Amino acid sequence: MAEYNQEDTLREGLGCTFADIQQVLLGTTDDTLRSIQAVQSTQGETLLLSKAVSMGDSVEIWFKELQESMQMSVNRQIKKALQEAFEVKTERSEWLSRHPFQCCGVASLIQWFNSTEHAFQQLSSGAPLYLKDWYHLHLR
Repeated sequence: MAEYNQEDTLREGLGCTFADIQQVLLGTTDDTLRSIQAVQSTQGETLLLSKAVSMGDSVEIWFKELQESMQMSVNRQIKKALQEAFEVKTERSEWLSRHPFQCCGVASLIQWFNSTEHAFQQLSSGAPLYLKDWYHLHLR
């Protein structure tokens, strides 16, 4: 990784460290230092980083910053997917095409868990008809 100025070496090293990253999209910061702007998966999904990572520091520093930026960016995308899918009520197929697959998967699981928990609460409070609605929403 010490030869991180060479893009191929950089991509290869990151691909080995972060599973499923096929390439990074590089740009420059205001002071013309190279920076990582986005990462792209082997499926072709691109995750724009919330904060570009300057590669001017030592590799240990910017590598940690890259990891943190990726985590922030994925969290932001999951929140955005949740809001759009379950507050705005976007068509499911359109929603799936707008967000990274993993974020849609996590958002769907969060929604399913919340709905299931609510169904059990309703059932325990004597409202068994809600379970029928839950069944039609999730299993039909």
